Amino acid sequence: MTPAAPRPTIYIVHSADNYIHVQYDRAMRQSGPGAANVLSSYQMDGLPFAAGSTIICGSPTCDVVRIDMPQFLPRGSPHLMRVAGVVGANGASLDPDPTVTAFRTDLQSETP
Repeated sequence: MTPAAPRPTIYIVHSADNYIHVQYDRAMRQSGPGAANVLSSYQMDGLPFAAGSTIICGSPTCDVVRIDMPQFLPRGSPHLMRVAGVVGANGASLDPDPTVTAFRTDLQSETP
């Protein structure tokens, strides 16, 4: 019997100004079903991201995705990130799927 492929987990969610980084503990799928860089797989505070938001892989292996939003988040504000339906580069589903992670935006801007 072949052992199951290790399932990816969310390592950390980081936010400042008008962007969010979601970092996974391993390489993630970058195209096709379950790709990590599909905005509809993510919700913040129970809602889809606003029109004009974009998402990209923030690293060559897509272990980090960056979501840019048209609006700035208030500094120090608490939020919930929900991620569902994404898979690792090995095809294994997120553990757990969906995952909900609490995060707080940075207190200081990263924009000079």
